[in-house]
Amino acid sequence: MGVHFKPPTMKYLIFFLGFLFAASVAFSQSNTKDTKDTHGPTDTLLLPEFQGLMGNPTILTYGYSNGNGYFFGTNFLDLDQDPNTPYEPGAQACAQGFPMDTGKSYFILDVLVRVGITIKGNGSSGTPLIVSIQYLNDSTTYNINSSSGTTTYTIHSPGTSLGSASILWNDMITGVGVNYSIAHFNTPVFVEHDFALVIDFVDFYLNGDKVGLWCSPPNGGSNIYGLENTLWLYPNPMLWLQVNHLFSNVNRAIALFPVVDDGTFGIAEDEFISGLKLGQSYPNPVAGQAYIEYENKEASEVKIEVVDATGKTVFIKDLGKQIPGSHKLIVDASKWSSGIYYYTIYSGKNHLTKKMVVK
Repeated sequence: MGVHFKPPTMKYLIFFLGFLFAASVAFSQSNTKDTKDTHGPTDTLLLPEFQGLMGNPTILTYGYSNGNGYFFGTNFLDLDQDPNTPYEPGAQACAQGFPMDTGKSYFILDVLVRVGITIKGNGSSGTPLIVSIQYLNDSTTYNINSSSGTTTYTIHSPGTSLGSASILWNDMITGVGVNYSIAHFNTPVFVEHDFALVIDFVDFYLNGDKVGLWCSPPNGGSNIYGLENTLWLYPNPMLWLQVNHLFSNVNRAIALFPVVDDGTFGIAEDEFISGLKLGQSYPNPVAGQAYIEYENKEASEVKIEVVDATGKTVFIKDLGKQIPGSHKLIVDASKWSSGIYYYTIYSGKNHLTKKMVVK
């Protein structure tokens, strides 16, 4: 079973940087067979407005005039390898995994999603984006053929579903600027093991809609969760793949950010999550100055970002390289509208997000 992409004819999105390549590979669950004329994503959409941001978000796109689509989004593949038939819907879903520290647990309240582009199909009312939380307690085994031979991989893959939330079509924020679309869980989701945030694209194919998600730069960028934890659900046979096994240069992290509540208030009573402690901002609710306390295990570049309930960034501050230990930041929220806000600390390869309220 091989993966075939139509030959590129014309780049149809703006500002492409064509620096990606992909190994010619094939995969199957039981038999391994070489494939010919296999192509991977050929272009990267990198809007200059995002170049200064941590994580340097991009959209990977096949960039073909026939609309083959987006690597982390809707796309079309030659599944039957018959040049006389139309190309079939491709990736059914993508997933971004998050390893949990041993003995740790927390609740996920929301997921912030960087949606890069949406295109509504003829007659469609717009497909909502479904985000689910699943434990990485299943496994997938597959073979990869390359010029150096055949390699067999067994990976952890999404299994037990813990909950899901949706973002309506009109609530998805796209385009330039620092924007997030928000998937809210009506009931907080408790997690205590390695998990993945899964985005399902099946309904998009059925309705003729298209969507593409932002991702980090090569090698995972500033996000430690790229590489082995970025997954792609191949449709035939239906199995999860680790993206950089199939496409050797796509070491990317998908721009999905869980908003967590670990049940603590200050960092003194908190435990480290991925090398970070992030206390609940105080006072909460706040009407003037908000205090955000955090602690990093290692010296690293630190940035704090706050976004409102519409996904718009209202505050961002680059704090430079900070030594290990406890730190405090004062944020002036006196001019912000009442409502829910999300604050994120980025420290080296790690990030952590929590929620605050302005009254």
